[in-house]
Amino acid sequence: MWITDLSISKKLYCGIAVIVSCFIVLLAAAGVNLAKLSEANSWNVHTYEVLAEADATLEALVNVETGERGFALTGAQASLEPYDAGLAAFAAHWEKAKSLTSDNASQQARLQAIRRNKEQWVRDALEPVLNMRRGVVAGSETMDKLIAFVQAAKGKKAMDALRAEVDEFKRAEQSLLGQRSAESATLGRTMRGTLLVGGAAVTLAALALAVLMVRSILIPMRQVLRATEDLRAGEGDLTYRLPKLGAEFGELADSLNGFMQKLHDIIGDVRTSTDEIACASQQISAGNSDLSSRTELQASSLQETASSMEELTGTVRRNAENAQRANQLARSASDVAKQGGVVVSQVVQTMGAINDSAGKISDIIGVIDGIAFQTN
Repeated sequence: MWITDLSISKKLYCGIAVIVSCFIVLLAAAGVNLAKLSEANSWNVHTYEVLAEADATLEALVNVETGERGFALTGAQASLEPYDAGLAAFAAHWEKAKSLTSDNASQQARLQAIRRNKEQWVRDALEPVLNMRRGVVAGSETMDKLIAFVQAAKGKKAMDALRAEVDEFKRAEQSLLGQRSAESATLGRTMRGTLLVGGAAVTLAALALAVLMVRSILIPMRQVLRATEDLRAGEGDLTYRLPKLGAEFGELADSLNGFMQKLHDIIGDVRTSTDEIACASQQISAGNSDLSSRTELQASSLQETASSMEELTGTVRRNAENAQRANQLARSASDVAKQGGVVVSQVVQTMGAINDSAGKISDIIGVIDGIAFQTN
């Protein structure tokens, strides 16, 4: 598996990167749903604003109607203040409602109809009442005519139509509000489901990745520990080799395999050397036995040589005594020769004796030379 070939640091970095990526994807999905939910909520707020403007528009129409009735009853100019304020308020709120619903053609059409009907209501129902009331004040009109015009309820019918149109406008917005509220609820459920399912998926992925990383670290570590424990306990098989592992454990396994191979070679060399030493020891023992026997023989020979040397020393001593005697005889012969011719016969006899003695001396010298040769 490719993950076993990665170093421990890379495994950790990859695991963290995967988990962080899952969280980023989850947060991105939640962010998208949250943005949609926020947009839906903003549309809801927008709808409430439109409804508020519609209510304000209707309120302005009511104020216009109230001012018209007040002036019709009193004829006082001050009674027209609600009328004038209502018209101004209607124009402002109508423009605001138009701006808020610029993306909705049907609502724009309803607003245009409301304004047209409002203008017709003011022109055909309200302004005639106001003009007649001014005429009554001026004396050009009678109250009976004014009352008859009001009792015709033309203004009330127009106002009821305007109320119905504003209510239809509001119902359309409320329908949109219901749809958007349903969409908001759906988005809320979707976001909750995304967070729950995504969170569970990320948690399971993190657990699976953690188990995978732990297995990728513990399995080779246990193999290395088993080999080292076998060696430490003295029961290890030096021919055992760790399988190929990845990353740091591969380097550790190669180092340990090299160590066991070197240890195996050393023990083999020691065993070979021990066998050679045992063989050499046997040979040395046999040589020592042979040397001992030879030493005994040599000692016996030395004893015999010592005896021969003692005999040789006695012979040399005797030869030396004989040589000394011969030297004395030679000196005596020399003394006799010096006496000359005292007695020729004695000289002849003496020379014969000397001749005999010289022969003996020659023999003695030969013996001495032989002894000296043997001694050397």
